[in-house]
Amino acid sequence: MAEICRPRQEKRTAREKQVAQEKAVIQEAAAALPEPPKPTSGRRSQSRKVLESIQEISKKMLQASSDIEEADVFGEMEDALDSLIFRWNTCLQNNPELCLSGLEGIRRIGEQGMEFIKNFEQSIREANAG
Repeated sequence: MAEICRPRQEKRTAREKQVAQEKAVIQEAAAALPEPPKPTSGRRSQSRKVLESIQEISKKMLQASSDIEEADVFGEMEDALDSLIFRWNTCLQNNPELCLSGLEGIRRIGEQGMEFIKNFEQSIREANAG
């Protein structure tokens, strides 16, 4: 009741003081926040070296030469398989209705993948036989 009965000028002054105090508190809080860490050149150069190594390995994989190590090829193939399995599982888990409505499409895509594997196995057999 006392607030209602105060003259307008006093109310305005009180509000202005309150707004000024709130602004001061906000500014103090912002000033107290630590600055985000700046990236160090060591991290950047290390990241750059890793990226360059990855790019070099990728370039070697695109070339038909014996410079690339067997373990690198197997690692790439294993990663591709893991990625395929993960992506299929994710798609089907996130869209369970496709298991029923899109069964023919899923079957067609799966058959394409199995056909690729069969052709791959056949080419290995032929390479080992000849």
